[in-house]
Amino acid sequence: MGDLLRSGFFRYTHSAVFKVCAVLTAVFAFLFSYKIYDAAELNEFWFVCGSIVFAVMITFIIGNETSKCIRNKIPTGHTKTEVYFAELILANMFVVIFFAVFLAAAAVLNFRLFSHIPPLLALQTIFGFLCMSLLFANVFASLTCIIPSKTASAIVCLVLIIALFLTSTVVGQALKEREFYRVGELRDGEWVHWEEKNSKYVDEPWRSVLTFYRDANPYGQRSAYDEILLPFLYNDGSWEKAKEATANTIGNDFLKREVSESEQEFLNNTPFAILAPIPVFVLVGWLIFRKRSFK
Repeated sequence: MGDLLRSGFFRYTHSAVFKVCAVLTAVFAFLFSYKIYDAAELNEFWFVCGSIVFAVMITFIIGNETSKCIRNKIPTGHTKTEVYFAELILANMFVVIFFAVFLAAAAVLNFRLFSHIPPLLALQTIFGFLCMSLLFANVFASLTCIIPSKTASAIVCLVLIIALFLTSTVVGQALKEREFYRVGELRDGEWVHWEEKNSKYVDEPWRSVLTFYRDANPYGQRSAYDEILLPFLYNDGSWEKAKEATANTIGNDFLKREVSESEQEFLNNTPFAILAPIPVFVLVGWLIFRKRSFK
């Protein structure tokens, strides 16, 4: 398998698709960092863009390989299993490299803000985001290996990204609806207030179903990380604009200093929940890939 990895590394680094994706990653890192500084928010849009970059890079580079060169590799002594896992290893390796570049750029450009994050929280968040990147890498690579057409695999991956993002957004907004809202009217010269049931509030058992989906969706998980991180970024009292923007986003808790017990539980358990589906995707992809006919 060593020669497959070496040739694959050369194939990635000398691919025009890889170079374009590397440039886009750097651009997205800059825009993501600027948005943190300018608007006091961790915008999910750039996470989606990063996922799309991963999908394009993996599907087109692996797609070329599994539709052409593999016909020569298998007869020369390389099994389908070796080829499959070599492609997965390469996909994971380059996604980690892109993730490191994105993270380093964001940290350097926003060092003043990021310095407010407790070291343990920073490490747990980085690990969680890395796990999400690895999940996408394995899903995209597995799909590309089992779908004969690289164009079809790219479309499937992009549709998957958009579907996960949109459903996460809709579900997140639905779960934020309050069960009751306060209304009032003027009666005999005095205001009378009472509470009414919010028709948009999702009751049980659907609330538990939506909560489970939000917590299992990578974009829902990332939003939860953002809600924990954001109050720590703006502890600098001189940043009035950031404080005002943060207060508008999450309330007046911009001087937050400690992670709550429930948040710590989330930080401890979520990476395992993110990584859990990877063996399933890899195994299913391997079983299907072994049955593919390359003529």
